[in-house]
Amino acid sequence: MADRAPAEIDLIDRLARGWRAYALIALVALAAAMPGFTRIPVTDRDEARFAQATRQMLETGDFVTIQVQDEPRHKKPIGIHWMQAAAVAATAPVTGGDNAIWAYRLPSLLGILIAALATFWGGAALVGRRAALIGAVLFSATLLASAEALIAKTDGMLCGMTALAFAAIARLRERVGAGRMLALIAWTAMGVGALVKGLTPIFVFATLAMLWAWERRIRWAAPLLWPPGPILAALIVAPWLVAIQLATDGAFIREAFASDVAPKLAGGQEGHWGPPGYHLALTPALFFPATLGLIPGLALAAYALRAPQNNASAASIRFLIAWIVPVWLLFECLPTKLAHYVLPAYPALALLAGAGLAAAVERRWRWSPALSFALFALGAVILVALNAYAVTLMPGDEAANARRAIQTALIGGAGIILALALMLLAKSLALRIALALAVVLVGGWSLRDRILPEARTVLISAELQSALHRNGLDAAPLTVIGYRETSLAFMTRTDIEMLPEADWEAAPSNVENGDALIIACDRAEDFSAALAQRALTFTPRDTVAGTNYANGDELCLQVGAITAAR
Repeated sequence: MADRAPAEIDLIDRLARGWRAYALIALVALAAAMPGFTRIPVTDRDEARFAQATRQMLETGDFVTIQVQDEPRHKKPIGIHWMQAAAVAATAPVTGGDNAIWAYRLPSLLGILIAALATFWGGAALVGRRAALIGAVLFSATLLASAEALIAKTDGMLCGMTALAFAAIARLRERVGAGRMLALIAWTAMGVGALVKGLTPIFVFATLAMLWAWERRIRWAAPLLWPPGPILAALIVAPWLVAIQLATDGAFIREAFASDVAPKLAGGQEGHWGPPGYHLALTPALFFPATLGLIPGLALAAYALRAPQNNASAASIRFLIAWIVPVWLLFECLPTKLAHYVLPAYPALALLAGAGLAAAVERRWRWSPALSFALFALGAVILVALNAYAVTLMPGDEAANARRAIQTALIGGAGIILALALMLLAKSLALRIALALAVVLVGGWSLRDRILPEARTVLISAELQSALHRNGLDAAPLTVIGYRETSLAFMTRTDIEMLPEADWEAAPSNVENGDALIIACDRAEDFSAALAQRALTFTPRDTVAGTNYANGDELCLQVGAITAAR
C-alpha cells in the first residue's frame, strides 16, 4: 500500500488505528446480525435439528452422543453443541428455560464476530490496516455472514475458526508477531474448527499446498511444525472422538461418512444439487455490500498473478488467492450445494475487495467505479426484492399484501437510487462505504426484524405452538400426524410423537383422553371415526394453514384435544 494516503481516505486511516478499528468492526457486525435475532422463530431444518440435539443434551446430561428425539444424529462433530449448551446455561437466568432459540444462536454470532475481527487482525499484516479495515467492515455486513450469525448451527463458528487460523498464519508469513505463539493460535483454531465441523484443517493445508506449488517456498511456515501446536489440536479433538466411538460401538464415524459425507459426494443430498458456478452466481446477492469492492479486488488479483515472485505486495495477494481458490473450487465441484458452503472464503474475498478499493482510490491504476456501482446496485435490488416478497407471506388479504409489497419495492427502490446518487457524488471513500453499509443495514433490519417475524403463513411450527397455548394444551401429551418438522419439537417438548400422514392409522390406539392432537385436515374425520371405537373423540379447536418452506408443501392442520365421547 502507498505510504501517503489521499485526503479522501484520511478518516479510514484514523479509524484503522488501535482499538478503534476493532470496536468499529464489532459494532458493524452486531448491527448487521442482531435484527431478528430474538424475534425470528427457530428455523427448519438444520437449525432446529442442531438446537434440539443440544436441548436433549441439557435434558439428559449426556454430552457425548448426539440425538434428535429418538434418532441418533451421526453427522457433525460435537463442538457446536457444547458451545450452545454453555450459552443456554449461561443465559438461563434470563430465558427461564431451554427453548429460547436466541440463546442457541449466540455461538454463531460469536463465530461471525471472531471472523470479522480476525479478518482485520490478519489482513493488517497482509494488505495494511487501511485495506484490512475496509475489508473487515464490508465482510461484517455481508448478507451471508449476517444470516449465518442468526442461525444456530455450525457455519458461523466454522467461519470464525477458519478466519482465525488463516489470520495467525498470515501474520506468521509476514513475520508480524512471535512465530510459536501464532502457530499455537492457528493450531487451536484448527482444533476447534475440526471439533465444530471438521473442515478448518482441510482448508488450511490446501492453502499451504497451493502456496508451496505456486511459490516453491514454505520455510516461513516452519513454526507450524513445532510439536505443541499439533498436539494441542489433537487434544482438542481426540477425547470426544474416542468417547463417541466407544459410546456408539464405532458407528459414529462410519455412519457420518455413509449418511452425510458420501451422499454429498455422490449427488445433491436432500435435493440440494447445483451446477458448477452456483456459488459464483449467488455472489452478487450474498457478498453484498462487499460487492462494491469486488471488481477492483479482482483487478488487484490479476495484477498479483502477473507480478514477479519477489513483489512483496503481490505475495500478500497470492496468500488471499490461495485461501479463496481451494475453498471455492471444493464447493463448486461438490454436487451438493448450499449457499453458505463458501462462507469460510468470504473473509479473504472481503480483504481482496478492501485492498482493491484502497489501491484504486490511491490511484495506483485508472479505475471507473461505474461497474462496481452496478454490481452493488444489483445486490441492493435483490435485497429490496426479498423484502417485497416476504411481505406477501404475511397473513391476510392477498390483494392487500400485494399492495404492501409494491409499496415496499417502491420505497426500497427510491432508497437505492438516493444512495447510489450520493455515492456517485461523494468524493470520500469513507462516505461511500458508510452509504453502502446504510443500505444493507436498513434493508436487513426491515427484512429480518419487521417482516419475517410476521410472515406467519410460513411459520407453521410457531403458529401451532401458539394454537396449543391458546387452547390450554401446552402440557398435554402431544401426537402430530402429517407434519414432522423438528422445530415443533423444539418449541414444545422432546417427547412429542410425530407421524407421517400415511401412518395415521397407527395413532388412534395410542392416544388417551386429555391428549393433544395435531392432524392434517383431510385425515381428521377418519381419525375421529377410528377413535369412536374406543369411546373417544377428537375435538378440533384451531386450524393452522400455510406453506412448509422446508419442502414447499401446502398444509392444513387441525389442532385439538382427545376427549371422551358423549
